[in-house]
Amino acid sequence: MTEIRTTVAMGALLAALTIPSLSFGIDSELSSLINNIGTDLGNLESGIQRLEREVYNPVAQSRFYTLEKRLVDARVYYDLKNYDKAAILFSEAITNPQFPTHPDRAKIYYQLGYSLFRMQNFRGARAYLEQMLLIPSGKYYQ
Repeated sequence: MTEIRTTVAMGALLAALTIPSLSFGIDSELSSLINNIGTDLGNLESGIQRLEREVYNPVAQSRFYTLEKRLVDARVYYDLKNYDKAAILFSEAITNPQFPTHPDRAKIYYQLGYSLFRMQNFRGARAYLEQMLLIPSGKYYQ
């Protein structure tokens, strides 16, 4: 981002230096072009600021990382036996507001519990495996 800001600042400086060096006989087309450059630079700067706010905003990030994307990533780590990362992503997924209606809740609780078990976090594993058993429509229901 700082490279873009530097480029914008250099463009603005160049435009500012160019204006005084022109003779008083500036034609309207050149004047209009200089004004457009200034407007474009201002728009670019405000666009950069907006993007910076969105990038560092957790709500905006959650729009880009939907529940399904989190689950796909978690399952990939789970299948690769990278249980640390899988557990983190499964934990994030179960805190998603859409999770209570997800059809694979029981399996997700199982995979999270098993990941925690493999990490030797036995209490955490037990808590999520018990949650899995409480889902009435799941095949693990008891």
